[in-house]
Amino acid sequence: MKCQKCGINTATTSIKTNIGGKGESYLLCPECAAQLGFEPLNPFGKFPFDSFFGSIMGGAPQHKKSEKVKRCEGCGLSMPDIAESGKMGCAKCYDTFHAELMPSIERIHGKAQHTGQKPKEAAPQRDETEELKEQLKAAVESENYERAALLRDKIKQRSEGK
Repeated sequence: MKCQKCGINTATTSIKTNIGGKGESYLLCPECAAQLGFEPLNPFGKFPFDSFFGSIMGGAPQHKKSEKVKRCEGCGLSMPDIAESGKMGCAKCYDTFHAELMPSIERIHGKAQHTGQKPKEAAPQRDETEELKEQLKAAVESENYERAALLRDKIKQRSEGK
């Protein structure tokens, strides 16, 4: 829907007024709403996300200027830089600051070891399928073709997910 003030831009703001019991509604684009003094509603206010995530990382420890600070070879960031911004500079940061990051990662995620996701029944099906293939090979070698055909069909069913 177009802005009711400029008629050009797409309206993203709805302004409702009630003056003397008479209610009116206006649809405005962000530019026209700003010109009339309406600011977009931000449920977070001016939330400092960077410093919030930095505080989760343990905050920036204070270092003396004479003290040598370890830096990432890839991007040059130090652990205090990462703690302050809450962001890594590159993939090498994870290797460089592994020991310093693990307590924060465990605190945030509950654990530091990735366990992955795979169906619980996937492993037994693979074992059974391998066993069926071995039985098929033995049936062909012993020239028991009827059994081989049955085993072949079972393997095919398993691979199709039936």
